[in-house]
Amino acid sequence: MVTFEPPDSYVPSVILATVRVRGEAFDKPAPEVEASFPPEDFTVEPVLTRNIAFDFDEHNLTGRINFGHFPDVAMAQSYSGDYERWVISTFSQLSHPFHIHQGQFVIEKIEYYEDQELTKLRTDIPQNPIINDVPRDIDTFAFPGRTKVYIKLKASDYVGKFVMHCHLLLHEDSGMMVTVKVSPPRADSITAIGAESGKAPTVSLAKSTTGESAGSFKAYDDNYKGGVEAVAGHLVGVKHLGLSNYESHVVTAKKSGKPLIKIFDHTNNNTKLLEFVPFEGKGDGSTVALGDIDGDSVKEIVVGSGKGHKPTVAVYDLVANDDGSFKEKLIFEAPVLDESYKSAGVHVASADVDGDNWDDIVISHGPGAENRVMIMSGQLISMGHKAEETIIIDNKGIIPGDLGLNIAADNLAGGYFQYPPITTVGKNPPAPNPYRAIIAVTPSASTENPIVNLFYYLGGGGHSHGNDAEHAELRDLAEFTPFPGEKSAENGLYLTTALTIVADPNNPLVGLVSSNGVDDQRISYFKLSCDMETKPWAKTEE
Repeated sequence: MVTFEPPDSYVPSVILATVRVRGEAFDKPAPEVEASFPPEDFTVEPVLTRNIAFDFDEHNLTGRINFGHFPDVAMAQSYSGDYERWVISTFSQLSHPFHIHQGQFVIEKIEYYEDQELTKLRTDIPQNPIINDVPRDIDTFAFPGRTKVYIKLKASDYVGKFVMHCHLLLHEDSGMMVTVKVSPPRADSITAIGAESGKAPTVSLAKSTTGESAGSFKAYDDNYKGGVEAVAGHLVGVKHLGLSNYESHVVTAKKSGKPLIKIFDHTNNNTKLLEFVPFEGKGDGSTVALGDIDGDSVKEIVVGSGKGHKPTVAVYDLVANDDGSFKEKLIFEAPVLDESYKSAGVHVASADVDGDNWDDIVISHGPGAENRVMIMSGQLISMGHKAEETIIIDNKGIIPGDLGLNIAADNLAGGYFQYPPITTVGKNPPAPNPYRAIIAVTPSASTENPIVNLFYYLGGGGHSHGNDAEHAELRDLAEFTPFPGEKSAENGLYLTTALTIVADPNNPLVGLVSSNGVDDQRISYFKLSCDMETKPWAKTEE
C-alpha cells in the first residue's frame, strides 16, 4: 500500500516500535535497480470525471460513500477499458485506505484543506507528499482526511460486479463500500431490436452509449415475416486474457414457425457464425435472451419454447471448434410454468436478480394464460440442482389479466454515482440493493398507452439462498408509458436494456429500450426525482 508522509503539525507522530540493530556492519553495496517510469496510461485523457464523497459519521460511527451506506448506495457503472478521473473528497478528519477490486489507479494530485467543508485550501503542505517520486499503478491508497484526491483509473478488463471500499474494517462493515459494475467496452456495446410480425425480418442495431444507429441486417429469408426476436452481447469473452478485446454478437430467434436460432458476429459485418434448432423443432417459434448463467463472465444463450410445445427453457453455450468454427452445446433444459401455458409460449430474460453474481433466468409468457413471472437461480442451475429447486420466484397474477408479458431485466435502479447531486425529492438509488437487477414487464398484446411496470426483488440472495428464497417477493417500483397517446404493436412493446450516457455523460447508467417496431424506439431511465425520463432511441438504417 502506498502512503504519504505529512508534517508533524498535520498528524501527530506516534512511536509504534523501536528497532535496535546489533552485530558487525554489513558493507555490501545495494543492488542496482532500473529506474521506474510512469505507467503508459498515465498520460491518457479520461473520458469522464466523477466527483465522489467519503466521510465518517462520527455520531453513529458509520462510514459512508456519497453519504450513503452499502448496499443502498448508487453503483459505479463503467465500460471496460475506459479511463476515468475520480475526484474523491474526504470530508472527515480520518484517513480512509481506499481499495478497489479488479482494478488499479494512479494518483494525480492531492489537495489539503483546513476546514471540514473543503473550502479553504492549505498552502503549507505540498500537493503530492507521496513516497514514490514517479506515479505508478496501485490498487490501495490511504486518502488523508480533509482532502481532495485526484485519481485516474482504467475500468477493469474483466466484466462483472465487484466492490470498492475503505479498508478499515469498522468503516467497511458499517457501509463504506460501493458496487462497481464493468460492462464490455463502449465500441462493442450495442442493442438489437427485431422486426415485428408482418414486416421484413430486419434487426436494428444501436450503439448502447448514445442510441446512434449501428446499422441493420436481415436475419432470415425475405419471405419470412413472422417476427424476429434479437439480443446482443458477448458469447466468447476476452480473446486474450488481460486485454479488453471482445467480440460482439447478435442472437436471433424466429417468433413463429419452426424454431430457429441464429448467431451473428457483429464485429465482422454481422456474418452468420452458427444456426441451430432448439426443442427438436417443436413449437411455434421461440424467444431468446443472453445471460451469464454459470458465472464464468461469458454469456450463455437462453431459449424459451414457442406456442404449442410443453413450456420449456434451455441454455446453450457457444463452443469453438479446432478449425475456428462454432457449435452449440446444451447445458440445461427444464420444463417451466405448467401445461396451461402451452398455448401461450415462453418468454425469457436474464440478469442477476438476486445479487449473487450469477445471472438468473426470468420467465414470462404470451397471451392466453394468467399473467405470471417465474425466476430460476443461475447459481443453483450451475450447481446442478433439480429444476424445481432452482425456482426462487413464482408470481401468478403479478399484473392482473391474461394478455401475457414481454419482459426484460437489468440494473435499471443503479442510480447516479456522483457527489453532488444530493436530492431530497427522490431517492438515489431509486430501489434498495441496486446491484440486483430490476424486472420490467409490459403487455404482450396491443394496448392503448402501453404500460411498463418495474419490479425489484426482495428476499434471499447473495451467495446463499436456503430458506430465505421461500420468502422472496417482487415489489412494485414504478409504472410508466414510454409511448403516451399511442397504441402498441400487435405483440406489444419489445423491451431490452442498454448501459448508456444519454442521461449524464459522466455517469453511465442502464436504461430500458422500448420498441414499438424497429422504426420507433425509445429509452427510459430514472431521473434523480425518481420519475422516468424517456427519449428517442435509434431508427433503422437501410
